[in-house]
Amino acid sequence: MARDGDVQAFTWIVERYKGFLLAAVIPIVGGEDAAEDVLQEAFLQIYRSLSRYSGGSFRSWVARIAVNKAIDCHRGMRRLLPSDGESSSIGAHPSAEEQALAGMGLSRVASAVAGLSPAYRRTFLQHYVYGASCREMASMEGVSAKTIESRLFRARQILREKLREPGARDRR
Repeated sequence: MARDGDVQAFTWIVERYKGFLLAAVIPIVGGEDAAEDVLQEAFLQIYRSLSRYSGGSFRSWVARIAVNKAIDCHRGMRRLLPSDGESSSIGAHPSAEEQALAGMGLSRVASAVAGLSPAYRRTFLQHYVYGASCREMASMEGVSAKTIESRLFRARQILREKLREPGARDRR
C-alpha cells in the first residue's frame, strides 16, 4: 500500500493520475514544462500527505494538491514577469471557441484571457481548451458545480466586454 511506503503502489498512483493532473495544471502555469515541474512537487506532497488522506474522492484530493501547487507556482512566476504587458501568463494555445468568442486575432483573445482573474482564467481554459466538464472541475477544486458554472458565465461576460470593438456600445 502506498500509504505504508510501497514504492510500486505509489508509482501506480503517479502513472494513473499524471495525465489528469497535467491537464489540470497546464492552464494555470501556462505550459507543459512548467506543469511537469509542478507535478513533481505535487507528487512529492501527495506522497508526504498520504498518511493524512481521510477518504472521499482520491482523484479530487490529488487534484486539489496539484492545483494548489500550480497556483503557488503561477503566483511566483507572475512576480517575475514584467508588469507592462510584455509577457503573457497564458501559454496554452487558444481553442476555436476562444477565437470565435470575439471573431478576432488569437493574440487579442489570449491577452484578454490572460487578464482574467486566476479562478476565471483556470475555469475558462479547463472548459474550452481541455474540455473539462463543470462537474469535473468542481470535483478538482472542491466547490459546487454551480460555482463553476457561475465562474464560466462570468468569465465569458468579462471576455465579451474586453473584446468588444471600441465604440460598439455607441452603435447599438
